[in-house]
Parts: sequence; C-alpha cells; structure tokens
Amino acid sequence: MPFGTKNAPAFFQRTMEFILNDVIFEDWIHIYIDDITIGANNEQETIERMNKVLQLIKKENLKAKLSKCHFMKTKIEILGWTITNKQAKITPGRIEAISKWEFPDTKQKISKIPTFLGIVNYLSIHIPNAAQLTEHLRKYQKNPENDALKTKALQAFNKIKEIITSEPITVHIDWTQPLEIYTDACDSGVGAIL
Repeated sequence: MPFGTKNAPAFFQRTMEFILNDVIFEDWIHIYIDDITIGANNEQETIERMNKVLQLIKKENLKAKLSKCHFMKTKIEILGWTITNKQAKITPGRIEAISKWEFPDTKQKISKIPTFLGIVNYLSIHIPNAAQLTEHLRKYQKNPENDALKTKALQAFNKIKEIITSEPITVHIDWTQPLEIYTDACDSGVGAIL
C-alpha cells in the first residue's frame, strides 16, 4: 500500500481487523493499524495468545518483523501512553511537549487551537471537566478579540497544562471490586467517571 494515500490508515486498520477477526472481540488484544498488543496473566497464556495471532497473520501470508516485536513485556509505550498491568499514564515525552505549548495569543497561534484541542481530547481520560475547559478555548478561537473570553481561555489552557503535567495515572478496572459510575452533563459537555 502506498504511503500518503488519504484513506490508507483506515483501509489498513479494517484489513487488520478482518485478518484478526477470530480474536478481535477478545479483551486481551488491541489493534491500531500495525501495532498489535496482546495482554495475558502469565507466560503460558501469553504464548498461546501470541501463537493464535501469529497463525492468523501467517494464514494471510503476512509477516511480523522480529526487530519490531517485543515479547513478554510488563511495561510498554504505545501511542503516547505508558501501560503496565496496573495502570496507564501519559509518556514523559508527550508531557514535555504539552508543557512547552504556548498560549495562543497571536493570529498564528490561534490557528493551532484545533491541534491543541485534538491532543487534549486524546488525553481527556486524565482531564476532569475536559469538555468545559476546552469550551473556553473554542469560544476564544471564534472571537479572539474578546478580552473576557481570552481570560477564561487562558485560565482553562493553564488548568489543562497543569493537570497533564502533574503526570496523572489511570488504573485499570478491578472487576473484583464494586464499581461506581458518576455522570454529569451541561450545555457544553457530558462527562462520566467509572
């Protein structure tokens, strides 16, 4: 498949899901384009699951490049996250990049608000009230001359950076414990915490 084709990532993702259809709905496998992660509770389970995935890939005449494979890891970095069997957190590199982001107070920087909002949306699992905070930036982007909007946007921007640079951690669900669900909604957002 050629690089740069607009629909190539979506096509490749669908192809991988088709190839791995026998296991795609299992809770131990996650596929993002050409990144496949396999979780397990022990070495034997890991080997069985890896064999199952590798057999499906081989059946379609695909190959896994050994130098790009990592086996039996208890900690991985993938797609901007550091993941262990207990938790997920934002990688230090991503935190550093966000800490250097400057408030969009010029026309050129204002045009980059959607990029910042995209990053924030991707990390929103770690940002309480993310919808309300980003709403201030959206309003400011539409009307950057309004000082009141600029003040609220600056406060929201700083709060988002403060939360992300505090290195928040999300723990995996412990199914042996009771779960509580908190939900909330307002005109500018909807939120839920499990």
